[in-house]
Amino acid sequence: MNWTAIRSGLAITTMAAISAVGATALLLWIAGFDVQNSLLRLLSTSFGSRYLLAQTTEQAVPILLCAIGIAFAARLGRWNIGAEGQFYMGALATVGLFQYFPDLPIGLMLPLMVILSMVAGALWILGPALLCAFMGVSEILTTLMMNYVSLPLMNYLLYGPWKSPGGFNFPVTNRFTENAVLPILPGLPAHVGFLFALALAALVDFVLWHTTIGFRVRATGNNREAANYAGYHTRAIDVAVLCFSGALAGVAGMIQVTGVTHQLLPNISPGFGYLGIIVASLALTSIKGCVAVSLLLAVILVGSKGIEATGVPGGIANFISGLLLLLLLIGVALASSGQAPRWIRIKTRRAE
Repeated sequence: MNWTAIRSGLAITTMAAISAVGATALLLWIAGFDVQNSLLRLLSTSFGSRYLLAQTTEQAVPILLCAIGIAFAARLGRWNIGAEGQFYMGALATVGLFQYFPDLPIGLMLPLMVILSMVAGALWILGPALLCAFMGVSEILTTLMMNYVSLPLMNYLLYGPWKSPGGFNFPVTNRFTENAVLPILPGLPAHVGFLFALALAALVDFVLWHTTIGFRVRATGNNREAANYAGYHTRAIDVAVLCFSGALAGVAGMIQVTGVTHQLLPNISPGFGYLGIIVASLALTSIKGCVAVSLLLAVILVGSKGIEATGVPGGIANFISGLLLLLLLIGVALASSGQAPRWIRIKTRRAE
């Protein structure tokens, strides 16, 4: 393991985070706002109470599930840009089960919702996966285009057959009853989906680094020709890994509707699938890194809304969120390329 590169990467990322905070403070100061109060508000909005902490964990869960699926596929050299559409398909499968079988007991309802959402997410990426594996069509383009098919489909159901008669003419589905809602963790301000997401992250990381399947995925991603020579069925691996990535995004949609909204809404996702791409990139496709970065991103998203309570306009708050992410991405890009500034390289060599 190259500890010099790791320390250099951590140094660059840390400097990027400090620069992001400094740039945010400078922007607030130039705009004439109270810098200290605004930055403190960003943190207190994310952790200041049990309710706010619950908001942060609820934001982190779907981002994390999309991110670990994207990161797992990236280890194969495949980028799933369609997690947003797969998220919607998972949510639709979940709501569809409740629409037609609303009286199932919770012990059957929730497991079926998990299975159906994963199947829906996997099926939504199956076409792009087959095109990629057998025809060499870029999975980046095809998975991205599938996002623009999922949204009209969801809108058709929301404004059509699934529209709730008790929704005061708003495009929403029937609200879930208790048998279709994720329980809250005892003593913690989060639903069980938070632990489920962490468990899935641990499982995926274990599979990636401690099983034959994970070795074949990494070997194929590192050198596809060598993997073919070794007898690996690389096309089958491509399809299986991409479908698994879609399944994780699908279950993220299930957790969002059963743990947060309790019904299907027009804007159920503020871009969780796209945020998953950012998280996977910031984490350098590390599953453990995805956990940490998802929580960090949730803090930024929730905290930026809290800054508005200090009088900062919503546009500036959104700009601050984007600025923080941009500078962090630049830092990670420098770290992954090995182009560390000279003063950082010198320090890490002396630390050897």
